[in-house]
Amino acid sequence: MIVWDVGTWQPLSPVPVNGKYVPGTEAEATAMLAKGDLKFRLNGKRLKGDFALIKMRGRRPGSKGNEWLMIKKHDDHAVEGYDIEEFDQSVLSGRNLEEVAGDAGSREWKSRPTGRGKLKAAWLADAVARLDQKKAAANGPKKKQLTAENAKKRTQRTQRKAKKSA
Repeated sequence: MIVWDVGTWQPLSPVPVNGKYVPGTEAEATAMLAKGDLKFRLNGKRLKGDFALIKMRGRRPGSKGNEWLMIKKHDDHAVEGYDIEEFDQSVLSGRNLEEVAGDAGSREWKSRPTGRGKLKAAWLADAVARLDQKKAAANGPKKKQLTAENAKKRTQRTQRKAKKSA
């Protein structure tokens, strides 16, 4: 695995001021994420400026309905002809995927245990819990609905189990 970019992000208000998006709040970010239209600003080594993350409505056969599209907004950081394929090296190690895959000394990726794990941003955990509830409601009463509190308890149980087995 390589680290493709590092930096910070900031939610943007869904309402532009004088044609430009201004910094937003976590509450606005939560609402936009739930709606499927998150606007944010990146300040990374490779990606800079304003972006939108748009939830795609699955219209293709076989679509799972969980596809998102990231769109670069036209701003001072927009670069004509930007080819993302030119950047295939880790910003940390400078190695590309082939070099990492061919290195026997590279650590192997270990997936998280089943479940979402702990989300660091409280607003994001709440938004994910609401999305899970919406999916559960759409699929019928098959399982107990996942609330933010239940998700937190499940994460704590998973962490305790992981500590015991370590």
